[in-house]
Amino acid sequence: MEDTRVIKRYSNRKLYDTAGSRYVKLDDIAQLIREGEDIKVVDNDKDGADITAVTLAQIIFEAEKKCHFMPLGLLRDLVQGSGSAFGDFARGEVSKVQARANEFRESAQATATNWRDTAQDRADKIKDKLPELKAPALVPVRELLASTQAGVDELHRSLDERIHGGVDAMTQGFAAELDDIRSRIANLRVKLTK
Repeated sequence: MEDTRVIKRYSNRKLYDTAGSRYVKLDDIAQLIREGEDIKVVDNDKDGADITAVTLAQIIFEAEKKCHFMPLGLLRDLVQGSGSAFGDFARGEVSKVQARANEFRESAQATATNWRDTAQDRADKIKDKLPELKAPALVPVRELLASTQAGVDELHRSLDERIHGGVDAMTQGFAAELDDIRSRIANLRVKLTK
């Protein structure tokens, strides 16, 4: 891939950024990834073997040494279960996001329904008084009722589309990230057993 930035690791463990033509550290690679760079780390001494997963694990390890951002129980489970605990953790987080999104969708739908019902009640009250009004006065009232109902219906449809689209996009993104994490963990297992 053209957009992938290749980092070579030499036998002395030095990392060389081929695009930047300079030696880099793990922190530099982490920064590149945070900036959206697609990174591939290859072992320069072993026929260009892809060691990106191992390098990313080292970055996570270094970050954990500094910040202690992962729960201790999760780290123990990772060691005991060879990575399945992390997948369970990630799935749990996705489930929480989906539950929150569903709650938001239901709340938005209830609000839109409430607005529509309120508008309908007001329209019904006006319709009850229509016989008292003269014919020329009815035209603006009917137009107002029609535009109000159309506006409420459009708002309800728009909210529903935004909520469904956001939840679907988040779920697909989390699923892809989870698959990527599983793949990397599998690669790490292979590297660690060698």
